[in-house]
Amino acid sequence: MYEAWLVIANPIRHRQVASIYAHMRYAEEKAMAEEMGMMYINQLVDIPIPNDLWVCDFCNSSIDTLQAINITTTIQDMELAKKDADAGLPISGGHALCGSCFQKSKNNNPEYWTRKIICGCCRTESNTTESEVLL
Repeated sequence: MYEAWLVIANPIRHRQVASIYAHMRYAEEKAMAEEMGMMYINQLVDIPIPNDLWVCDFCNSSIDTLQAINITTTIQDMELAKKDADAGLPISGGHALCGSCFQKSKNNNPEYWTRKIICGCCRTESNTTESEVLL
């Protein structure tokens, strides 16, 4: 497992792409959960969230979707994540942070903010030429 600082460079596009993939996997994931006697809810399918609605997971304030969003996340399988990101797939999961909570977390927990990753579906030529650690 790797702690990572995930940058969602284009939050609206990211939500659109993540929703498409959620719909593609929905039936299979729901059937697997129900076989184990569990209820299955996918918030991108069952509770349609507007693409431009992002909320800080720490303070519940709204986040400006016209700017990049910072997320603290854990990457379970770095090789699989790299393969998905190179294919332009979204990297999801973690906690979205507003600018204020991002700065507080970065100051209080610098170890979580050493590996910067740009989401696969949000990459552009301009943001991949920077000196970030990319999957």
